[in-house]
Amino acid sequence: MQPSEPSPGALAALAEEAFAALAQDAPHLKRRETAYAGVPIQCLGDEDVMFVRAVHKNTLLIASDEATLHRALDLANGKGAPLGEQDAFAELCRETGGKDLFVYASATPLWENLPSQAVPPEASGLQELDALALGLEVAPPVFVEHLAFHTRGPRSGFLELLDQAPLKRPFATAVPERLLSFSRMRLAPGEGWDSLLNTLKRIQTPAGHNGLLARLEAVQQHCGFSLREDFLKSLGDTVTTTLAVGDDPAHPDLVYVWTLADPAGCLSCVERTLATLEQNNEPKPFRRHWVEGAEVFVVDREGWDKGMPMPYPREAPPVAFGVVQGALVVANRPELVARFSRRPKTEEAPPPALSAVIETLPAQAWAVSYCDLAALLENLSGSLATLQSRGMPLPDVLAGILKSDIPLAPAVSCVYTTPRSVILESRAPLPFMSAILSGAAVGASLPLLQDLRTEGGAI
Repeated sequence: MQPSEPSPGALAALAEEAFAALAQDAPHLKRRETAYAGVPIQCLGDEDVMFVRAVHKNTLLIASDEATLHRALDLANGKGAPLGEQDAFAELCRETGGKDLFVYASATPLWENLPSQAVPPEASGLQELDALALGLEVAPPVFVEHLAFHTRGPRSGFLELLDQAPLKRPFATAVPERLLSFSRMRLAPGEGWDSLLNTLKRIQTPAGHNGLLARLEAVQQHCGFSLREDFLKSLGDTVTTTLAVGDDPAHPDLVYVWTLADPAGCLSCVERTLATLEQNNEPKPFRRHWVEGAEVFVVDREGWDKGMPMPYPREAPPVAFGVVQGALVVANRPELVARFSRRPKTEEAPPPALSAVIETLPAQAWAVSYCDLAALLENLSGSLATLQSRGMPLPDVLAGILKSDIPLAPAVSCVYTTPRSVILESRAPLPFMSAILSGAAVGASLPLLQDLRTEGGAI
């Protein structure tokens, strides 16, 4: 049975209730009534903040100023080209699939009203961005969201950095047993660096850009290798991050793995950089270890604090890294780097739970992330309890989740491109939750949370 359309009276009552609540919370906002094309309009606000509403043809219209609402009423009355006939709107409707919620915004007014001192969007490539949209679909046990950025033509400047080759399928990777989160992205480091420098050249003044190039050249001369031709060329195109519960539940294991096109070349760059730092600092900021048969470089806290311009974060685990099995591996414990060196030469298939969600994502995805929300919140419960005990309130949604016993589906998200759009897709048990808690998974290793986890404990 199809739900009946809301009556104009019901819509007006709903709008009036919302306006009354807003007026009560902000009594300084003035209220007045006007009309346009025979349609009554209610305004609430002043010169700085304005809310304008009207009900027309069984539709509730809300705008940030009267002129915008007038244009919406004109479109509703057949004056001007409807949004549905505009290329960007039609494409974003199709690409975001917002069956239960669809939000569309044109970026053109933003570029037309930039302050005179702002960087011209033509210089950064942002002028190609003409619209964005958010689509939401309720598909129990998750909400499916698509956030799309639409461009007029080929992307350039900063937007060009979002054009990456799709990840290789099927996924082949060995991951820790007690996995909290997993992410993988495909990058072109050399080409991305070139694009970034070209964009900065268009944005900066000639003197400013020449100064940047001079500083980069000084660093390269000091270290004895070319950042672009030696280091970036040695890097591969895939970066994988895992966060998992290891031997110490209070301090999850965080591991970054960057595949290498030239392992020997990357190791040479690392060796030269460390030699430069060791030559100019005493005690040395890094220590070399042989851990379980693998050479691992570890940050020395005392040497770092005395020789580096920034202090090492209090209570943070020592950063360890090494070039092992054709990859640059960075981890928060030396044993994790050594453990990576002993993995099978042929990577194993990922766990079924991870494969099931990632392999269903669009084939053109170049970045994916997976987060076991239930396991992550369980692991963070001690830290969150400590935050509350210190008087730092948690968001109501997060507090409610922690108190409930509702099973949480994993959150998964990805980024992919089409000829005219950059799209972020996510599936999570609550709307707008995937990106937030995926970030929290990485944040679990930050110094502040390390302190809280030590005090609050973890399950």
